[in-house]
Amino acid sequence: MKTQANKRGVKKIAFKTLVLLFVLYLIVIAAMAIFASPLRISIVETSSLEDVLSLDGYIFRHQHLIYSSVGGVLESAVADGERVRRGDTIAVVYMGTVPTEAMEQLRRINEQIARNTETELRRDLFVRDPVAFERREVANEMNLIIDAVYFRDGDRIARARQSLDDLIEKRNLALGFASPERLTTAELIRQRREIETRYGISSVDLIAPSAGVFVSNIDGLENYLQIDRIRQLTPNDIDAIDEIGIMHSNEIVPERAAAKVVNNYEWYFVTVVDTVRIHPLAVGNTVQLRFFDVSDTRIEGRVEYISNDQDGRSVVAISARGYVDSIYSLSRVSVDVIRRTHRGLRIETEAIRVDEYGRTGVFVVRNNMAHFREVNILHHTEEWMIIEEDLDYRRQNIVVRAFDEIVISGRDLSDGDVVRR
Repeated sequence: MKTQANKRGVKKIAFKTLVLLFVLYLIVIAAMAIFASPLRISIVETSSLEDVLSLDGYIFRHQHLIYSSVGGVLESAVADGERVRRGDTIAVVYMGTVPTEAMEQLRRINEQIARNTETELRRDLFVRDPVAFERREVANEMNLIIDAVYFRDGDRIARARQSLDDLIEKRNLALGFASPERLTTAELIRQRREIETRYGISSVDLIAPSAGVFVSNIDGLENYLQIDRIRQLTPNDIDAIDEIGIMHSNEIVPERAAAKVVNNYEWYFVTVVDTVRIHPLAVGNTVQLRFFDVSDTRIEGRVEYISNDQDGRSVVAISARGYVDSIYSLSRVSVDVIRRTHRGLRIETEAIRVDEYGRTGVFVVRNNMAHFREVNILHHTEEWMIIEEDLDYRRQNIVVRAFDEIVISGRDLSDGDVVRR
């Protein structure tokens, strides 16, 4: 009997031991789970976030098409993107086959004529209103430099500085401060006629019908992108333009547009947007436009038209008058419409917590302890938030400051928890 009792006692002890070991095992696992999730901490930085819509659309503008009465090879007498005056010879169409040697000579002469025309136009601009011209051109470059410095973008700083240096050099040339020896335009035209006569080349001059910017590229959309249509546009109208597509052809055909002169003082970016994404944009609002495919420049625009909803979509038309490099030769463009730029302290969205009192904030690490600090969110995306920066030095111990350490993720925390030993 005693032997059986002893056996039962041993079994009970063994069972209790197993239970105890199992409990200890669970405790160890729980402890490992807690300490295996280290805190991820980040540094708060001063930065900005843009409330931006990235959109594809079209440039609507006044543009005069220039037709050739003959077919042949077009040779520009003015550089693409340069301003021309009404009556200027902007291109020459050479009929038939032109010998390579002759074409090279003609091209060099036409390039010199183009440089002369550019210099004359810039001189006219400076003479008429030098202050306004310099202010507009330099202001564009200085805005680029300021943005680049703010975002610590060395490449953009270098590019903007080079552009500013180029502008100063062009100004000096335009005013004759450092002008190299050049033949007059009249002399160059005389030489061109001599070459044409020597090689038996026939040509037709293309004349600018109005003042504006010369563009040699014809994409076939010009007649569909007229300003007088803007306030009647519907999403279906833009869909119809999408179906047309952009034409690419260097062939000069009689009675078909060979080049154009663009009015660069008034133009519109027109796009189709899901209606739910438009808010809070409204007619009359001012926005910033950045044509990121061609330039870092940001220019001001004004919302002029928002169509009625059509199957969940609306047309938005934004007017602009600023200069954007290479924009005049483009009909279809990609644009960032910047509704507002929020500046403050940038933190990862994952860092945001809501405490037991319903306050929104983050945990700041100071003196190895986590302290809950309430924040005012100005703008957010899925990854980042901009919170208001409180610069009142009297509150510096109870607010989030630049270069503070904040907890991004990890174990649950309470105000005052020790996070470092």
